Amino acid sequence: MLFERIYPFETTNNGSSYMTIEPKKFMTTNEVANQLGLSVGTVQKMVEKGILDALITEGGHRRIYTESFKKYCTMKGITTQQENTNKCLCVVGENFYNQKGNIMIGQGISIRFISDIFQIVRIKERLDSIFWDAEHYDDDHGYHKFINILALDHEILVYNAQVLNSETIAAFSPKIRMLYHPISTPVIDAYLYGRMH
Repeated sequence: MLFERIYPFETTNNGSSYMTIEPKKFMTTNEVANQLGLSVGTVQKMVEKGILDALITEGGHRRIYTESFKKYCTMKGITTQQENTNKCLCVVGENFYNQKGNIMIGQGISIRFISDIFQIVRIKERLDSIFWDAEHYDDDHGYHKFINILALDHEILVYNAQVLNSETIAAFSPKIRMLYHPISTPVIDAYLYGRMH
């Protein structure tokens, strides 16, 4: 099952299992460039000059140690875009396959678009809320288990919930909110207005 490959489970002495997530050890030059507002070439030169510690792959790609990046930011008094973002919403749906990065919508809020719920494990920002498209529900892939675990730390809103049967809806955590319409700008605006007021 895809879910177990992405989120490995370990078993305690009493037989219960828990999820293990490794902290990210490396950043790409593109990720560092985006965080610092620099070009990839400038970041590559910073690595060459020893300003940022990095691992060079066999293919010649630079992987910057996350700790080196954090030390550099602290030393220079730099607040990265990630630290500067107050809220980050994630919208998941196949329509967002070609969407890259975050969209800032003001008031310290950014929206991240991804095409598959399992891509959430690659997102570095702290996600406050996740909107997920129920039209792509397939429990053979472990969606129930994965989304219920996400609901422990995030607010989950399932849009297009009208496609799910009542038995499927009942299997989701009660913390998960069902929206019986497609995602749209007014839906996100109404959600944000409700959360802020």
